[in-house]
Amino acid sequence: MLQITATDLKLNLGKYLALARDEEIHITKNGEDVAVLSPPKGKAEKKSVWDELIGIVPDDGRPYEEYKREYMEEKYADYL
Repeated sequence: MLQITATDLKLNLGKYLALARDEEIHITKNGEDVAVLSPPKGKAEKKSVWDELIGIVPDDGRPYEEYKREYMEEKYADYL
């Protein structure tokens, strides 16, 4: 996390936009946080919603890929 002043942001906007691709930048004014620049969703981490469910899916010995396949078949049954 990087912390900068609003004045510094105004003077170096291009630099901080480039840095914001990879990390959060907290912007302060008079010593207080006023805003945060953050990487676009999906840019920092390319995880699917399913991948975030690891640990929530019951652990009965089957690989999670099998759960994923069953879920996708059920969800898109009308399109198959």
